Amino acid sequence: MKRHQLLALLLLALPTLGNDDCGGVEAELPGDTEVDLPGGITDGAELSDLAGECAPASFLYCGNTVEGDTTDWNTGITDVIDGYPVSVGSYAGGEIAWAFRATVTETASFSLIDPEPTVINHDIFILEAGSEGTCQSADAVARGFNSIDFDVVAGNTYFVVLDSFEGEGGAFSAELSCTGEAGEVTPPPTADLPSTEVYFSPLAEEDSHLARTAELIDGAQSTLDIAMYSFSYTPMMDALQRAQDRGVSIRIMTFDSAKHRKSPEDTRSAALEDMGIEVRWVNKIQHHKFVIVDGPRDDLSKADDAWLVTGSGNWSWSAGTRYDENTVVVQGDEALVLSFQQEFDLLWDNSRDLVWNESIGHIDSAGVTDADIDAADSFAEPTFTSANMTTFVHSTHGPGFRTTSGSGAARNEIADVILSAEDSIWIASGHLRSRQIVDALTKAVDERPSLDVRVYLDGQEYTSTERHTVEVEKFDACMANASTPTQRNNCNDMGVHFGYDLAEANIPLRYKHYSYRWHYSYAVQMHHKYVIVDGTRVASGSYNFSNNAEHDTMENVVVYEAVDYPALVAGFVENFETIWVTGLDGRYDALLDEVSNGTGEIPLVYDSMALTHQQVKALKDAIAAACADIDTEDFRRFPRRHTTCAR
Repeated sequence: MKRHQLLALLLLALPTLGNDDCGGVEAELPGDTEVDLPGGITDGAELSDLAGECAPASFLYCGNTVEGDTTDWNTGITDVIDGYPVSVGSYAGGEIAWAFRATVTETASFSLIDPEPTVINHDIFILEAGSEGTCQSADAVARGFNSIDFDVVAGNTYFVVLDSFEGEGGAFSAELSCTGEAGEVTPPPTADLPSTEVYFSPLAEEDSHLARTAELIDGAQSTLDIAMYSFSYTPMMDALQRAQDRGVSIRIMTFDSAKHRKSPEDTRSAALEDMGIEVRWVNKIQHHKFVIVDGPRDDLSKADDAWLVTGSGNWSWSAGTRYDENTVVVQGDEALVLSFQQEFDLLWDNSRDLVWNESIGHIDSAGVTDADIDAADSFAEPTFTSANMTTFVHSTHGPGFRTTSGSGAARNEIADVILSAEDSIWIASGHLRSRQIVDALTKAVDERPSLDVRVYLDGQEYTSTERHTVEVEKFDACMANASTPTQRNNCNDMGVHFGYDLAEANIPLRYKHYSYRWHYSYAVQMHHKYVIVDGTRVASGSYNFSNNAEHDTMENVVVYEAVDYPALVAGFVENFETIWVTGLDGRYDALLDEVSNGTGEIPLVYDSMALTHQQVKALKDAIAAACADIDTEDFRRFPRRHTTCAR
């Protein structure tokens, strides 16, 4: 069940709230006030860090109804503010204030219910949190009588103050409603928001997702379920050994284990089994990068306290310190954890044994049903490519997965997110080879030309006109010969470098460009796989935007809403704004001049820059003109040997 939180964000998104070292008093609700507070927010919630001239009595949230009496000094009413810059007059009567934090940019309305203006004279003031973030009358921006509509910006804090002239106060009831552009009133919160962290690589090793994940593993008490594409980070092995020594039950599936099964000796998979950890593999590419710490494997009630770590980052030194990656750490999203547990169990129950340490007993789980997930508090919405597959048992090799033709659970989810955009679509993806996702993007642009669209891809997605022409010809020939729905699906799933098409359509596109030819040994990859829509919704996970990811790979994509994950979404927005201008400090012009006019060796690997399609073409053309050997067989076959070129 999806719940939209507004109230509890003050406790989780503002760094000043809940600071036990700060002074101040604990504000309480007026004794006669009836407020339907959500779970976890109680009378006496800590609001002291927001107190200034006025001390907010409570948090307001959309759909909240409040009652009180501005003449009853025993109910928490104050008499501190007598004037506001937006109104003439002396408000010497009692006032009461509430704090409100906007999680979407929209219009809010605070209205008195059945007011009696000839008997009781109340005015309503809207105060913006100033530089100090506290409630100050000088920050008043609007005044209303009986009701007031005010525009709010996502992430900002506002104070609603009900004040009266001396002798003209009295009993009141009022309500706050929030109506977005879609005309829907945001429902009130009913539960605490999840605790979240997000790590954006590259970072110093000690600050990376690797260090944080190892720390969580060191804190594990009961279970660890790990699905990891690439695992080469040795300190994580040490953390797993410590967990195993403590008696933690560990299950792990990696992509490498599928390769190691043929000759396990001296492999990391065998080393894990030598530690007593069961390692298994699936017959598809295991591309997930998640771990569930003390999860609901054998006790579903553990879901709310379990830790989930997921994102684009593998367990490798490069993922933490060289590549552009994101890793999300979540606690408190019960349905999300149950969904990932269900996914892990599905893969585990249909996996195959490494066949190394046969003394390890098979570990079962309680089993998570769809009904269990539906009944849990839900904030983020996950999608798994396993939804595109059915299970089977091979008579020789055992259980496995088989893809359903025409399926597209993950790409459909991303397309829906893109098509929901009203203001902006920002995409950061290592790959963009999904026709269906690109079709959704171009459709959104056609329907709403004013959209702020930006696409940032890894340098390996750049393709020349000649190569793109070949790709298009192959697709056209495929469609011309297709006579069945399955054949047409196969044609539409052909991998194409769609960055070229976006550039041709004048959709703002940049590549993280760092070498003349791409090679994994020196690539500092742009390895993100996320979409940000309207600055308030993020779709991110392990899923590459390609048919291979959709049908041949075990992947996940999770949609996070700012209303439920404010700090996380804000982090993604900040990250995109940073990577979008990578290296735009004059280095492109300097490199182009060095290549064209310099006298030394020509660099073929260089510092990263966010370049347009035309800029990449111009630089590659300049290098090709200056380096006579650039297209020799040796340079083509062994780019790692040739990071420079003699003139």
